[in-house]
Amino acid sequence: MPRKKKTSEAVAEAPRIARPRLSTDDQKEPNFNRRGEATFDRLMRIVASMYRERGYERTSMSMLARRAGLTPPALYHYFGKKEDILAVFLEYTLNDLREAVQPALKSKTWTAKLERFVKLLVKWQLNQTPFSEAYDRIFELGQLRNSLPDPYRAKVLDLEREIYEVCRQIVAGGIEAGEFREVLVAPTVFAIIALGDYTLGWYRHDGPLTHSQLGDTYADLAIAMLRKSDAPRPSED
Repeated sequence: MPRKKKTSEAVAEAPRIARPRLSTDDQKEPNFNRRGEATFDRLMRIVASMYRERGYERTSMSMLARRAGLTPPALYHYFGKKEDILAVFLEYTLNDLREAVQPALKSKTWTAKLERFVKLLVKWQLNQTPFSEAYDRIFELGQLRNSLPDPYRAKVLDLEREIYEVCRQIVAGGIEAGEFREVLVAPTVFAIIALGDYTLGWYRHDGPLTHSQLGDTYADLAIAMLRKSDAPRPSED
């Protein structure tokens, strides 16, 4: 994500994360290489855990450094300031979500694509703890994304749009193919994505519904929302 370049071989850059350059000289871009990819992933999990436990505002750089087994100066070497870590975390998390839902487009029918998209979305929410919990909490606490500097915010918004675009293709494609009824695409897409939002706010892993059952339930709701009243459910065959 955005920051000024750094020199280090102790922490690695996960190759899937593309970070836009910042225009100001005082903003730092962490320099991660492949050898330390596991270290970077571990650091992101620590960040997610602390955001989940304490929230962004109450998580200091020194706390993160201590949890990660680093000195504060070492952490500042990779991240120039606290908002850098937030920006990298948001990008890392959204990249993970985007990659999780994209396979939905490989299904044969538009109904099957929609079903798979919703199931993958729910699965990601329930299986990516603490990432999804921390991400939800950040947005519950006042849209911290909007307080980020422009380059950070732009990258996060781009990733959110890419996730939206996967679902938009499915809804628009299903309407054009005659599988779905005519609806306004944008609000429908947001409604479908909202099915998976904040699942962790009420779901209990020891409750009556398994992850798979909840995914099936939400997928059925999404399909019922769009399927024509007289149309049979198309087969994957």
